[in-house]
Amino acid sequence: IDGHCEGYPMRDTAVKELKKRFDACCIMLDNDEAGIAGSTKLAEQTGFKNIILPNINNTKDISDLYKSLNNKQEFISIIKPLFD
Repeated sequence: IDGHCEGYPMRDTAVKELKKRFDACCIMLDNDEAGIAGSTKLAEQTGFKNIILPNINNTKDISDLYKSLNNKQEFISIIKPLFD
């Protein structure tokens, strides 16, 4: 695979190992133009599920979203459906 994850290549051996060890693998990069483009390409190349965070409070990644919400239950109610 010639795709990149956060600027680093993801090798075929890594993809195969992840698929062997886990029932499902997900990709969640930053919720900006570059992150969405990169995660879409990587998902197409690997078959992993691409999870794109909703744009809430202009947060860019999952840790920013959690910090911005400052409410564990609300965070869970937003994130959990993305993995279904």
